[in-house]
Amino acid sequence: MPLDAPKIDPEALAMVVRAYPQLGNWTGVARNGLSVNTAACLFRTDRGIFFAKRYDPSTRDLAGIEAEHAIIRELLAQGYRTPELFANRDGGTLTWNSGQPYAVFEQAGGEDRYREASVFAPFESLLEGNSAGRWLASFHQALRGLPLPPVKPFLGITARYRWLLAPTTSQGLDDLLAEAPILAPFLRERPELPELLEYMEARRERLAPFVSGLPAGIIHGDFIKRNLFFEGREVSDVLDFDLWNVGPWVYDLALALLPCGFDWRAIAESSEPRYPDMRAFIEGYETVRALSANEAAALPIVMESARVEIYLSLVTMALQQQDDDRAMLFWGFIITLIRWFGGNEDWSVKLREGGAA
Repeated sequence: MPLDAPKIDPEALAMVVRAYPQLGNWTGVARNGLSVNTAACLFRTDRGIFFAKRYDPSTRDLAGIEAEHAIIRELLAQGYRTPELFANRDGGTLTWNSGQPYAVFEQAGGEDRYREASVFAPFESLLEGNSAGRWLASFHQALRGLPLPPVKPFLGITARYRWLLAPTTSQGLDDLLAEAPILAPFLRERPELPELLEYMEARRERLAPFVSGLPAGIIHGDFIKRNLFFEGREVSDVLDFDLWNVGPWVYDLALALLPCGFDWRAIAESSEPRYPDMRAFIEGYETVRALSANEAAALPIVMESARVEIYLSLVTMALQQQDDDRAMLFWGFIITLIRWFGGNEDWSVKLREGGAA
């Protein structure tokens, strides 16, 4: 089921752009519907091409957006390559129109190489994956001095890894359902729920010896090819921090490695994961920041469970929108991944054979 890309209304954006006199006079939208998750477009003025994003107040909390903008400002201050976030004439980075907040950025530098590619498509080169790994580690390092904002609520698409860090598996699920009560009756009706609970309990037991002292901080939450621009084989800009959160850095690495190494359609046709791609990414990451022994041991376990809570957040969104088909789509994704990992317990041996994990 394809997801429709939300678009920005040009007339509304033209009004917003008036609050940014430094950008010049509005001339029109250049390209609309750039993300399936957030309304985004490129627009033109008489001074150039810029990027605009409209946030959905029903799926994003205002404090989270403000924290995202603080993250971007800190990255820019640290020399991290991400598009500049413009301030409006009042000095704010959010401009409201008809009850919706907008943000305006410079256009990303480099080539938007993977905009039309599947999330699970491979990098064109191992060098690209290696560069991406370095830039993820640099992201973690650049934000070490920024005071940690509160953990984001389970609202909209949420990158979080808290279920298996709770004292017990049942407590972790109870905590999640306390934030998303609409999910509880849905789960009770799923015959695969006991299978999911058994799967998560097994991973919690394996993860427990390594949890203590896992380095944590601000995570990107969506460090995928579509959010990277390239010049040659090197990352030129990193963008789209909508799914930022606070959590273990190894979780952020796991989230990035899954689309790097797993093409689920190909795997369904008996192909194996792309181990060289994942090893190149990890090696790039460790060029900047070496994994601790606990992180290296935890990484495969976290990869096996990293997307469960994200997909449950998408199920929750679909239920809130009364879209039962989409809820079942994302529930199906969960069952697909737990059955593959559950049936391929030794999958990570080849990942470790490269010496990086």
